Amino acid sequence: SAYRDGVRCGFTLFTAFSRASHPDRLHVGVVDQVLPDDSTCLDEYCNLATAHWGDCRYKSQIQIDTHDALTSTGPTVARHFQQQMIRDEEFCMELDAHSQVLPQWDTILVQEWARTNNEMAVLSTYPVGFDMISPNLTYPHQSSSHLCDHNKRGQMLEIPICTGIINIYNSNMPQLSAYFGGGLSFSKCHAEKRAPIDKHLKWVFWGEEALRSYSPWHRRVAQLDGGTQPHFLERHALETKAKEELLSYNHIRTVMKLPFEALPLRRSLLDFFGLSNRNASLDSEPCHQLHWVPFARAEIVEALFPGWFLHLSTRPAPISSMAENTTMDLADDALVALEAKLERNTDTQAQQDKADESHMVQMLMKRMDAQPKQKLNSQSMSIVQLVPGMLVVVAMVLIAYVAGSHRVNKYEPVSCQG
Repeated sequence: SAYRDGVRCGFTLFTAFSRASHPDRLHVGVVDQVLPDDSTCLDEYCNLATAHWGDCRYKSQIQIDTHDALTSTGPTVARHFQQQMIRDEEFCMELDAHSQVLPQWDTILVQEWARTNNEMAVLSTYPVGFDMISPNLTYPHQSSSHLCDHNKRGQMLEIPICTGIINIYNSNMPQLSAYFGGGLSFSKCHAEKRAPIDKHLKWVFWGEEALRSYSPWHRRVAQLDGGTQPHFLERHALETKAKEELLSYNHIRTVMKLPFEALPLRRSLLDFFGLSNRNASLDSEPCHQLHWVPFARAEIVEALFPGWFLHLSTRPAPISSMAENTTMDLADDALVALEAKLERNTDTQAQQDKADESHMVQMLMKRMDAQPKQKLNSQSMSIVQLVPGMLVVVAMVLIAYVAGSHRVNKYEPVSCQG
């Protein structure tokens, strides 16, 4: 979502398409909050695209949800609207509207996500500044930002606020972290759908990321790596804003079980964050090496994603080679998954349903033959063929950067077990 920021938003979209390995596979959604005389994100993108290609290329792949900037109630509510634009894309990325991406960014992100070996992984961080980019559009540094620390809290009622970029060095694997970064996130789209942004958080900026961190945790998703009042609001509007903002922050406290009318705590989450809801002085910083712990009851998560298995022992045998026909790959994988399911179910009803399920698979194969679709398969992912459908959601937020908080930590490679 962009707030009266058409020029930078348009540049963000231009770099997304012009520097992608497969721009034809991208779908972009923008919540554009503007006034009547403002330049829009799409207009600014078309200006750049026309100068570069001679026409507004990829315009049909951009969806705009226009809002009156005078009625805006903050970035979190706008991000709720942007989630509503997700369709049937495989991967979703949320990015600040004042950003740029580097060449082949789409290929690289999918490769990094695949290295986590975790269907539930969310890649999230605070992007570095433009000054860190080399003239040839590369990132020639050994450091990377890691979201593991929060501001010191004076009392337990205070909501934890991620302090910004803490650098780690020579990390050659995605690192497990406690916090979600609003500036950039990348995951399977089912993570965005199963952990929706709370539409009730009007005026919330500080503290929104803590709730975004909690929501995926609660839904078994793994994360790997205030401001000035608007001058155009009248007095009664400012009073309404103050009340709505207070209610929003109380809502965050309620959900996270921070002290608020003696509500119980979410111990596992608070421990992972390094937070205490009894004594703020006992807070700690989870910046040590973290390791992902597999789900205790994997079958609960596996039921949400037919054909996906946490452990190799329960996963169907991998396909020996990548077929050029992605459609047939999908049909074969669906057949293997259903057969494995039937073998695990020995009850009488499951055996009776075997013929019906086999018929369903045959119909699936016929449908795919008639109407080919390129889908990235979660069991046999082809990085070369890459993302058939990807949604880029552009979000306008201010990045909290705390100077002097840089630590030099060296993180060892971590691979997820399972």
